[in-house]
Amino acid sequence: MSSSCILLVAFAAATVWQCPGIAQPLRQVSIAAVFGSPLPDDGSHRISVRWYNDPFQSTPLWQEDVDADIVGGRCELVLGGTVPLPDTVLRGNRIFVGYAVDGEAERRPRIELYATGVSLHAGYADMAARLDPRATGLVTSLNELSGPVSLVGTDGVSVVRKGSTLVVSAPTSSAEKGRVIGNGVASEYRVRPARKLLSDARVTFHTISPTTTLLTQLIIDTTLNELVFRVSAPLLPEECIDWSIDP
Repeated sequence: MSSSCILLVAFAAATVWQCPGIAQPLRQVSIAAVFGSPLPDDGSHRISVRWYNDPFQSTPLWQEDVDADIVGGRCELVLGGTVPLPDTVLRGNRIFVGYAVDGEAERRPRIELYATGVSLHAGYADMAARLDPRATGLVTSLNELSGPVSLVGTDGVSVVRKGSTLVVSAPTSSAEKGRVIGNGVASEYRVRPARKLLSDARVTFHTISPTTTLLTQLIIDTTLNELVFRVSAPLLPEECIDWSIDP
C-alpha cells in the first residue's frame, strides 16, 4: 500500500447545457490535484477517481477513469464527462476521494473533498429567448435583473471567468486537516497540504494505536511544502496519525 497521497485544493461544480432541445443539465466537477511521493512522471496518465462516504469504505459510491496531463505533480481533473456525478456533490455531503494512477493500487490516505467555489456554465443561455415561456430549468434573470449583469466580488471574494464559466470563490480561514494511515512498513510519512507552509505553522497531530504507544516527530519542510511525520516504529494498517493545521 502506498503511503503517498493526493491533496485536493479546490473544486467547482458546473451545470452544462448539452443542446437547446434538452432541458436536463450535465453536471461536471473540476478538481485541481497535487500528487505526493512517489511523484508521477510529467505527461499523460490514466487516473481512476473513486468517491467514498468515509476514508475506510471498501466499495466506492462513484468512480470514473479520466486522462490527465500531470506536470510537476499537479493536474486538473474534469469529472462527470462519462459517468454521471451523484447528487452528493451539490448537496454538500462529505466526500472522501481515492485515486489510482495508471492501474496502480489506490493511493492512501484518501482525502476529504472541500468546495471553494461553485459555477454555472451557460454555453447556450441565448436559447432562452427562443424557448416556450413555460420551459423550466433555465436562469433568465439574476435577483430580478435581466440583460447585461455584472458580478463583482468584494471583501476578498473573487469572480473569475473561464471561458463560459464564472467561478466565485472566497478565502477560507478554517483549519486544514487529514489522516495518515499506516502500511505496515514505513515509519516516515510525508503529507503535502494545500496551503503554503511557513516555518512557524501551527500544526497539531495525534498518533492513534490500539496496541502500543508510538512516539512521533513532526518536521515542517517549507522547501517541499510538506509535513514529515517520523514514527518510532512502522505504522500498522490499523494505526494512523490525525493532523491539523490551525488557521
